[in-house]
Amino acid sequence: MSGSEKLRHIGFDSLCSYAESKKGTRYIHSLAPNLSVEGADNAKRIIGENPVLYAVNHQSMLDYFLPLWGVLGSGLPFARAIAGSNLNNWFVRTFLFDMAPWGVIWHSKDDGRDMRGYMKAVIDAFGRGDSVLVFPEGTRNRHPEKGLAEFKTPFFRLVVSAQDRIDKERDSREIYVCPVACNYDKIPEDGFFERIDQPRTPIGRMKYYFWDFWAGFRWRHFVSEESKGNTIVRFGTPVALRDIAGEGNKYEKAERICEAVRGRLETLLSVIKEETARR
Repeated sequence: MSGSEKLRHIGFDSLCSYAESKKGTRYIHSLAPNLSVEGADNAKRIIGENPVLYAVNHQSMLDYFLPLWGVLGSGLPFARAIAGSNLNNWFVRTFLFDMAPWGVIWHSKDDGRDMRGYMKAVIDAFGRGDSVLVFPEGTRNRHPEKGLAEFKTPFFRLVVSAQDRIDKERDSREIYVCPVACNYDKIPEDGFFERIDQPRTPIGRMKYYFWDFWAGFRWRHFVSEESKGNTIVRFGTPVALRDIAGEGNKYEKAERICEAVRGRLETLLSVIKEETARR
């Protein structure tokens, strides 16, 4: 089953049509005109028909779209990205991007009721055989030159719970974990993070949305292709969740998974940087 067919199978017809259109291709080109997607074929061979957790380093708004575009183009299992519910507002949907067609699972750190729904949505997604894309750092890393930011271990407990549910249902599928490294010469947020980072007040949120919007809008419409530099999205070697979880309770398993994913992602990024430096 192709990436597009998988997409239709889980109901994202509008995204599938968009991805196959010239408009979709032009949109991705406006974000990353010099985009190189690497390692996807090897990842696809290993994963087969199993659900996948794509673990992506996070430093830009581009991280939501470019890995998923690579997934679509290669026929890998399409993933539902986890995104902060702060992006699910009228201003962002109208003037920057509407993420709803991408099958996003919304997550709010401030609403306990939303948190319970979010946890259920993640576990149910894996249970249905869907794949999920997550940023283990939780937010955009303001200083990627210093390495990855701290990973959020609690998310991996949800993945352990999801695999436990699959096993209890005597389903032969197993969740695979695939690290995905995004490396940019330039990003839309360059020079804007000081303005984007605002207090969590009504006025602060308005400023946050405005400067985030302006960074993305400026990038798409006013920054030349040459100035955007090169972008690499590299899929690492997937590994079965059970192989890195080990034994123990879900807390112990989640810690081991978190450490393993972080190590694999750090290695991917280090190799990319070494190769880039030699060019």
